[in-house]
Amino acid sequence: MSWIMRKRYVKSLEVDFVINTNTHWEEPPRARHQFTYALTKKYRVVFIAASKVGLPKIDVKNEKNIIIIQPYFFLSSKIRYRIPVINEIYQIWLFRWVRKKMNTKGVVNFDFTAYLIYRFFKDVYYYCNDNFTSISRKINVWPVYKYHQFCERKLIRGAKICIGTSPIITKNLVMNNKRSYEIPLGAPDIEEFQIIPRRSGSLKKIINIGLVGFISLYNTSYELINNILREINCKIIFIGPVDSGFLEKIYDRERIITRGVLEGKALLDEVNRFDVAIAPYLGRKIQEGGVPNKLFLYLALGKPVVATALMSIKTMNLQKGLVYLVENKEKFPEIIIKAHYDNTDDLIRERVEYAKKNTWNKRIEDFISLIEYKKSINNETSNSKF
Repeated sequence: MSWIMRKRYVKSLEVDFVINTNTHWEEPPRARHQFTYALTKKYRVVFIAASKVGLPKIDVKNEKNIIIIQPYFFLSSKIRYRIPVINEIYQIWLFRWVRKKMNTKGVVNFDFTAYLIYRFFKDVYYYCNDNFTSISRKINVWPVYKYHQFCERKLIRGAKICIGTSPIITKNLVMNNKRSYEIPLGAPDIEEFQIIPRRSGSLKKIINIGLVGFISLYNTSYELINNILREINCKIIFIGPVDSGFLEKIYDRERIITRGVLEGKALLDEVNRFDVAIAPYLGRKIQEGGVPNKLFLYLALGKPVVATALMSIKTMNLQKGLVYLVENKEKFPEIIIKAHYDNTDDLIRERVEYAKKNTWNKRIEDFISLIEYKKSINNETSNSKF
C-alpha cells in the first residue's frame, strides 16, 4: 500500500485504540512501540508519531497491522512541545483531524503535554513511564519547565485512568488522580527465538559488552565507557543512534562497534551475542521512578545485566544474580567482570523465566482488564441512580 492512503479509505476508519505519542516511529523500540505491537495482536491500533518538519500535512501508512499517522509541522517536535500556544495549535489541528478520520474506542496517551486531547476524545488513558516534568526542570529554562508542569497536571487530572510503570511514578500520579494504577514495563515475547545462549567461555577471551539505547553525551557517561575500555579486555557494542560528539570522546574508538538501529530478529540476534549487557545512566537522565526498558530485553535473552542502581530497579526485588546494580560508576568494570564470571546456565534460565512471566502480552491483559473493570464499576454506579 502506498504511503498516502486515499481519503475515502481513511474517512470512516474503525479502530480499537489510538496511541498518541511524541515519539518517532523509526526509533529503537521503546515502551510505546512495544505496547503498540502487543496491543495489535488482538486489536486494531493507530500509532500517532512525533511530528516531522515540513508544511502541515498528515500522512497515513499501514505497517504490520498498525496504522501509522505521521504529522508534518513547521517546527520539529523537540522544539514545538516546548512552546506554549504553538504546541496547543498543533494539538488542536492534529486531534481534530484524528477524531474526524478515526472512530476509536479509546486513546492511550504517552505525550505528557497533550492536555487538549480531552476536547476531542472521551476515553483517554494516560500512560506514564518517566518523571517527565522532573526531567524538564533539569534540562529546560524555568518558563518551559513551568509550562510542562502545567500541561502534565491537567493531563493527569483529566484522564479516565492513569498508568504508572513503577511504584514511585504511580504514587506521584495518585496525588493528582485517584484513578491511577501501576502496570510495570514488559519483556518482549520471543518464544520462537533461541533464547538460551551458551554460557560465555574463559575470562581470558575478549568480553562482548553491549548497550542498547540512545547513546549521547546527554544520557551516557563517556568517562564510564572509557574506564570500562581501560579496565577490561573487551569490545563494546552500541545498538541504537550514537552521537558523533560522544564517539569523539572515546579514547579507543577501534574497540567500539556501532550497529545502528535494529529491530525484530536482527536486534535479538545482536543482543544474543552479548556476554554482559549494561544500562548505565547519568543522574539527570532517569529521575526517580524511571525504569530502563532495555532491562527487560536483556533478561528475555538471559543476559547478565549491570545497571546503575536506580530506585525503580531496586523496587523490582529481582533475585540475586539476575541484575547487578552499581551505586558508584567507578565500580562498573569490576561488577561487569563479576557478572561475566558468575554467569551460569541456571542464571540464564532464571532470567528468561522472569521475562516470560512479565511479557508485554501480559501487561496488555492487565491493561484491558483494568479498563473493563473500571467501566463495569461506572456502569453499576450509573444504574444505581435509577
